Amino acid sequence: VGNPAGKDYRFGQRMVLAANILAALLFIFPFVWQLIPDRNVVMVLSKFATAFGYWVMAMWSIGFSFIYQSSLPEKASK
Repeated sequence: VGNPAGKDYRFGQRMVLAANILAALLFIFPFVWQLIPDRNVVMVLSKFATAFGYWVMAMWSIGFSFIYQSSLPEKASK
């Protein structure tokens, strides 16, 4: 669930949201690439899509890490 008042909880949520939006665009790309007339543009966009796929995985990992860390109970200081 996470602690909305916890440190970096909102940053984690925003990172996961950005990753989800980019992943949705990457999901749509294979369906619309046929509408692009130039093969060279399609090839370059395909390479960018592959690179952004790896970037999305990293963004999910970082975002969920921040959400998990903010959901941990705070340590009592002595």
